[in-house]
Amino acid sequence: MSKVSVIVPTYNRGYIVRRAVDSILAQTLTDFEVLVVDDGSTDDTRAVIKSIMDERVQYFYKENGGVSSARNLGLSESSGEYIAFLDSDDVWPEDFLRVMTEHLDENPDFGLAYTATTLRFPDGKEVPDDIRRCPSGRITTHLFKHSTIWPMAVVMRRSGLQNFWFDEALKVCDDNDAFLRLSVRTKFMFVPGVWVMRNWSRDSHSVAAYLEGPRARILSLERFYNRLGGNKLVSALVAKRKLGNCYRRAGIRHSKEGYHKAAVVLLRRAIRYKPTDARLYIDMARAVLLSKRKDRCTDWQMPEPLGPPYSTFSSLNENRQTLRMISNIVFTRNRPFQLEGYLESLYRHIPRQLVRTYIIYKEDLFDEQYCEVFKRFEWCIVIRENDFHKDFVNLIERIDTEYILFGTDDVVYYDSAGFDIIDRAFERFGDEVFGFTLRLCPENLSFEADRFSPIQLNGQTVYRVNWKRAKNKQAKYPFELNSTIYRTCLVKKILKPVAKKRSILMKIFTKDSLIGRFLGRIISMKHFLISISTFHDPNTLEGYCHKWCTSHKSKLPDYLFFQKLCASAIQVNTVSTTVENPVDVLDGHTIESLNEKYKQGYRFDVEEIEKARPEATHVGGEYFRLVRQKR
Repeated sequence: MSKVSVIVPTYNRGYIVRRAVDSILAQTLTDFEVLVVDDGSTDDTRAVIKSIMDERVQYFYKENGGVSSARNLGLSESSGEYIAFLDSDDVWPEDFLRVMTEHLDENPDFGLAYTATTLRFPDGKEVPDDIRRCPSGRITTHLFKHSTIWPMAVVMRRSGLQNFWFDEALKVCDDNDAFLRLSVRTKFMFVPGVWVMRNWSRDSHSVAAYLEGPRARILSLERFYNRLGGNKLVSALVAKRKLGNCYRRAGIRHSKEGYHKAAVVLLRRAIRYKPTDARLYIDMARAVLLSKRKDRCTDWQMPEPLGPPYSTFSSLNENRQTLRMISNIVFTRNRPFQLEGYLESLYRHIPRQLVRTYIIYKEDLFDEQYCEVFKRFEWCIVIRENDFHKDFVNLIERIDTEYILFGTDDVVYYDSAGFDIIDRAFERFGDEVFGFTLRLCPENLSFEADRFSPIQLNGQTVYRVNWKRAKNKQAKYPFELNSTIYRTCLVKKILKPVAKKRSILMKIFTKDSLIGRFLGRIISMKHFLISISTFHDPNTLEGYCHKWCTSHKSKLPDYLFFQKLCASAIQVNTVSTTVENPVDVLDGHTIESLNEKYKQGYRFDVEEIEKARPEATHVGGEYFRLVRQKR
């Protein structure tokens, strides 16, 4: 592992990227790796990087997705103790890495070190940063007010970056947004005396970027303050003043470029935040008068608020190593209450650094409660469901971890087989292991055909059962979306028949189409969708995978491994997470009543179920206990 991983995102800058890489290779600290991420360039960037004869320089190509996705790919490929970024048109002084890493080594309680930059224009003019605006410590409020940190002037400690990424919904200001979110986790340290040269380039200062910058900054700040807990760290006065200024700046810029109606909308928002600022009314009057003339865009609307930060983790280089960790994919609909219980219990028993969690959820009536859950577990990657089949298949194709663990929001963990035991079982028995389930124990297997054999691994006893001959439901139904760990390559094998194609039938016969509704009255729509190899929710996905496994047994491993019962599905009500049902179930246990309790501060009592330790994989509402949070 290198001391530092340096990530260089680039796009069509073959004429200049060599200068940036050379400034890295000239560093006095030599223990580093350089990851040049080509974001779909059509020029000679590949040839330029390949001509560099230094084994520390690695080249990665991806389809164009923006600088955020390029940086995210670099993060996922990196292995260094520290992470640094350098844009392809900038350069470092030769002692940059040495000085920055020495300061971090000497101050282990700081997670990020940054320094000042100098902006150089094409005519040779240089403008340095104002170092009076470069504080150290917990600087969340400062970063909310000022954008004083640049990616090329930063070195970050890898240990504090679990599930940290740049938000790919933002095409500009993504770095400001990322550092603002990171400042909540760790302390920042300003290192004086090291100046990074930041070069002005025309392609990053276009009219589109000129207009998009303030808008993106507004969306980022409003999300942080309203949805990511920023209101607990930044005062209301500071937030209103900053957002009012941002809206004013955006309105003035749009007016200058001829977007007068857009300027009116933006300045109206600014007045809401700063109603006593006389300048805003003058700017508004000017924009209204100009809007009577020819406008460059007559139907402009303010962009929608941002959702949770996300990363697509684009397709990776085929030579990269698979991460020995678990990708946890959890499905949820209508039940933020139970999703929070799932996540809390999961992270009580599986170390966070070993699990990368993806949450697939469909927007519904309880978005406000879901946002509360997402804020608490901010490291989870949230995927808003649009087309379930497509979204799920695309996610599986991007998974780069050794293992996959599926889950649904009604599951609660109260124990766990150690990751070392699970990893050792897969490593020792290889192609014999279909999966390692956390929802099976010897007491569950009572049929003669369910004979299991004990095995000693790392001084502990685990068991295996041949699922192809089993009679027990949990044993003979090997592929389930609850608490079973599979090799990622096996999941991709099962999904391969539908991963690259979607037939016309799959597009026509959706459960919500007219034909689908009609057929649903005659036949089981679930079984019909499975028969044409498609799925529109977790139920039909699980049905498809089970059908494929039972019809291709000869191509699959024989054994399902287990150790003890570690999780149960708590069936609080009969309202499914995946289909619409009438809400006339047990009084007090409807999704509406439960989520109303959530608003009132009640949470699922995870500690209570850990004490109770159910002995079945599915249990009733008697295990569902609520506890009111202390305020």
